[in-house]
Amino acid sequence: MVRSVMAVLLVAAMFSPAGLAREVSGAEIPESLSRDGVDLKLVGAGVRDKFFIDVYVGAFYNTTGKAEPAMAVKAEEPQAITLHILSDMVTAGRMEDATIEGFEKSTDGNIEPYRDDIDKILEVFAEDIAAGDVFEMVYVPDKGLHVYKNDEFRGVWGNHGFKQVSFGIWLGDKPVQRGLKEAMLGQ
Repeated sequence: MVRSVMAVLLVAAMFSPAGLAREVSGAEIPESLSRDGVDLKLVGAGVRDKFFIDVYVGAFYNTTGKAEPAMAVKAEEPQAITLHILSDMVTAGRMEDATIEGFEKSTDGNIEPYRDDIDKILEVFAEDIAAGDVFEMVYVPDKGLHVYKNDEFRGVWGNHGFKQVSFGIWLGDKPVQRGLKEAMLGQ
């Protein structure tokens, strides 16, 4: 009887929400994220690869754990995107170039209205980057996009429009990689 109870407790502990994580290409992606007064659930996660190298795992979170693809970028609700760096080939310079390219695609080449906020994000990416680093961009309505690197708060920038172009890099009409977008949206 005692063994049965212990087995049930062990199984329950293994599957409790607080400890759940999804492994994607060696990165542990939490099933939930609590930041800035909001509790978010993982919608999906996928690998950004380039030239057959796994570069990072991108993950998308919202309050329900489900996403309507057409509304993911537009939604005026708490959301987050995390980037789990997998390769030491990701350097500050490469991250800056890729981020600028992503913003250009996301804004159809009209990045000027967002230039100040983009420059602040680029400052975070300008620091040394190594495999294992985690970047979080957490959008809180009426407060802006909160940015973290390795659990360290780096700043809050922009408004809903900036959140849309930022998240559009991965989830928009011209995403950095179509397969990554689909995985992040849980498709």
